Amino acid sequence: MALKPISATEEDGFFYGVDTRNGAVIRKPGIGGLLPLLADPEVTARQPRLLQRLDSWLTRVTYGVPSFDPGRPEFEPQRYWRGPVWLIVNWMLIDGLRRNGRPDLAERIRRDSLALVERSRFAEYFDPLNGAPLGGSRFSWTAAMYLHLAAD
Repeated sequence: MALKPISATEEDGFFYGVDTRNGAVIRKPGIGGLLPLLADPEVTARQPRLLQRLDSWLTRVTYGVPSFDPGRPEFEPQRYWRGPVWLIVNWMLIDGLRRNGRPDLAERIRRDSLALVERSRFAEYFDPLNGAPLGGSRFSWTAAMYLHLAAD
């Protein structure tokens, strides 16, 4: 699945997946729609609504960043890629936000990431509402992200 930007003149300025078989835009607001922050250090200048979307997601959860828009009925905080927080993705967003001139949002996500591990250890992923550990209990990428973010 490729990512295709919805232009800033459209209603939400978000990035959605595209079905490569038929070219149809898949309008499900998953975490991949925020990852252009990592890939493009100038994306927020062209797509300011992307940051509004991220901020909206963060205001609806205790720990960021959920892997799916928590304002949507399809959001499930414990279902694989429909809501849980993944520290490896948070690290990508932190890096992208810093390069896009938003160290404040990057710091919020960094603090949330550290708090999740300190609360629930090295789980594979976490419930964004209550911080409960999900998936495997001893994930090396979670440990690596914790060490990296703690030293930051």
